[in-house]
Amino acid sequence: MFFRPRISHLVPGLLAAVIALNFQPAQVHGQSPATAAPTKLSAMQEADFAKWLVGTQWESERQGRIKTYWFVTPTFVIWTSGREGGHSVGFGYRVTGKGSVFWNFEPRKEASPNQMTVAEDLTSGTLNNGTDDLPLKLLGRRTPAALEKSTTPAEFEKWLLGQELQGGSTIAVGDDRHLTWNGDRSRGEYRTIVPGLVECEWHNALDRSLLIFSPHQDSYQWYSSWGQASGPVVASANGSTASRTVMLPPSTPAPAQPGMALKRRSASVGGLLVVPLGGSRYAGKTSRLSVSALKLDYGGPATVAFNQEVGPSMTTALDEVVKFHAVRHDGALRDHRMELSFDDKYSPKDGPSAAVACALLLESLITGVELDPGFSVTGDMNADGSVQPIGGVIAKLRGASRAGQQITAIPLKNRTSAVDLALGEGITPFLGVQLFSIGQFDEALALARRDRDPEISKAMVAYSILSDQLRSNPALLNTPAVKKTLGEIAAAAPNHVAARLLLAIGEGRMPRQLSAAGSLEAVDQTVAAIKDATRLDVTTTSSLDGGEVAGIRNRLQRMRALLDSRLHPYVDAWTEWTTLADQIITRRSATPQMLTQFKAAGQRIGAEAQKLEGNSEFMEEIMK
Repeated sequence: MFFRPRISHLVPGLLAAVIALNFQPAQVHGQSPATAAPTKLSAMQEADFAKWLVGTQWESERQGRIKTYWFVTPTFVIWTSGREGGHSVGFGYRVTGKGSVFWNFEPRKEASPNQMTVAEDLTSGTLNNGTDDLPLKLLGRRTPAALEKSTTPAEFEKWLLGQELQGGSTIAVGDDRHLTWNGDRSRGEYRTIVPGLVECEWHNALDRSLLIFSPHQDSYQWYSSWGQASGPVVASANGSTASRTVMLPPSTPAPAQPGMALKRRSASVGGLLVVPLGGSRYAGKTSRLSVSALKLDYGGPATVAFNQEVGPSMTTALDEVVKFHAVRHDGALRDHRMELSFDDKYSPKDGPSAAVACALLLESLITGVELDPGFSVTGDMNADGSVQPIGGVIAKLRGASRAGQQITAIPLKNRTSAVDLALGEGITPFLGVQLFSIGQFDEALALARRDRDPEISKAMVAYSILSDQLRSNPALLNTPAVKKTLGEIAAAAPNHVAARLLLAIGEGRMPRQLSAAGSLEAVDQTVAAIKDATRLDVTTTSSLDGGEVAGIRNRLQRMRALLDSRLHPYVDAWTEWTTLADQIITRRSATPQMLTQFKAAGQRIGAEAQKLEGNSEFMEEIMK
């Protein structure tokens, strides 16, 4: 999974410092929930519910995208992106039970089934789109404006025979009560619902279109699963009703909606993940992230989503990516359903660190740029294109090194994690891995694309050759020739983190201690397997492995000199506790004095954690 590091399991009160955002339901001006009796679903019969449903308007929200559903007639619903205006499509629906409604978004393809369920209070519900259960809320009631001139359905149909509907569709009306719709010569039955509303049924009850005439009968709105159209209504040149048929002139194309055309239908890029190992431990791994773009027959705003379960942070990060591309390319994505997926589909994933990878994939679809399959990246991103820091970077870099990743990029603000890794493990994790830092999206794109800038490519080739030499003979790092080459690589590619780190090691310029975040993460991972035991009774130590406890104590003692000095009291408390636990486990008994010391050592761990939490300077460094 992708995530920010959790510090609260070491500093117990830290979660209190995290601000929770309260999301309030959206409001629609001028509308309020319907108050028609009855007010409970259980008080209705199915026929009552079907009658009550007509005229209701509902709203759902997913990934910040709002959709409304207006049940205009007993058989026709209009879906609209956004609360007011926006792209709309229409299709048939049917009531399948009291409180249950079904429709098909693409009825001709038998795809995209939707099942709506209305709750007992008649003001809320859920919509299952085949993938997710989306919450629904009732906005209110809405009915098309009636015609100003009183007329019967028969009189309205007689008037319709002599009219041309221009600008959006081609219609032929004949005495056999059939329509030819939008140039399609398939015949579909039509009927007047009420004067001003005309429905056409195509191949089945769900495949419908709807005409809504204005009160003056001088314009119309047309809705179908293809989209929407509108135009003026004028008297036909051959409008004699005696002919009983009218062929309207070919439609003029509706103006194109602003948006981005896609130059590719699929792309993939490497992502860096961390996976849980149990006991708050985790390890880094790599996984390919792919995108596929599927053309929408009905057009309209694009949907961009993961085709597997992800957490809310990852969803929010994807929303920022979509906004970024709308601004970058001067238009919203349209006419496609874009599905993102990881190679590893079945492990839970959350956090914002897939944002840059998602942005690169969409850029590839929009511009056609080809991405290097040897490139992998991690990082959060804002809608302005700035790359933001994420957690678990040290584990992710280890995973990239083990997987033999050729080119890897991390956020600029996470560079200290690479320094921490070099302090703990030396140059080995950086041999063969071209590690770069990125502060803006364009920096990530410059590294990810196959047709890189010649200077960057030249620097990469030089580093690859040098890595092979150092792998065979690490002592070469101290030679003037190697230092000179590393300096040249860093000058040609200033964000080449690996080259700069090796140069700093060779020149003796590395810091002596881990960063505050690196120190805390090192302790966290070391004690993860036993930390829960500090909160339990001493008798539970019998289930601990004495060799494991002793090993943890030895690792803590060895790493103490590398840790930020502000963690020394905290580490010393852990060392004392592990020493006493090892003695109790080894002896299989404990004196009253040992039990008192053991309990006090556990309390000291908690007290030192609270002190760290109360150190504002330390916590600010951790949370950067």
